[in-house]
Amino acid sequence: MCDIVVGTKLIQHDMDARPIFPRYEIPLLGVSSLPVNPLHTERLAYAAEAFLREEKQALQPSFQEFGIGTPRVLKGAIASGDRFFAEAAAIQELRERLPEVLCVEMEGAAVAQVCHEYGIPFSIVRTISDSADEKAPVDFQKFVERVARSYSLGIIRRTIASE
Repeated sequence: MCDIVVGTKLIQHDMDARPIFPRYEIPLLGVSSLPVNPLHTERLAYAAEAFLREEKQALQPSFQEFGIGTPRVLKGAIASGDRFFAEAAAIQELRERLPEVLCVEMEGAAVAQVCHEYGIPFSIVRTISDSADEKAPVDFQKFVERVARSYSLGIIRRTIASE
C-alpha cells in the first residue's frame, strides 16, 4: 500500500469485443494498450522518487495511521475498467490474464484513449490505496485526505519544477 505506480501503458482490462476483435483491442483503433509519453513518464518517476525521499519524515504519522511500510516507485502497465476490485479471487484472475499489470484503477484508460485519438501526449501516476482484495481500507475518503492528497500535490509540484 502507498506505492506509487508510474504507468508505461494502459490496458482496458474489461475490453472484450471478441470474436470481432482480439480481447483488449479497442475497436477501430487497432491497439490493445495505450502507451504513455516516455519523457513525461520519466519526469513523473523522478518527481515521485524525490517526493518519497524528501517527505519521508512528514509522512510518518499518516504511514503509522494506515499501517504503511516503505513505499516504492514502480513503473509498468496499469489496467483500467469499470470494476472495483475487492476480492482476492478476482484480482488473481486479472493477474493471470495480464501478468504485466502493476495496479488496477477505473479512469486512466478512458482518458488515455481520448488523448490517443486526438494525438495528445499523456502520462499517468497512481498512488496505491489498497491491495484490491478483502483487505481494502474501509475509509477511502480518509486515505485520500490524509495520504493521496499529499502524494499528488508533492509529485505534481516536483514534476512542474523539473520542466
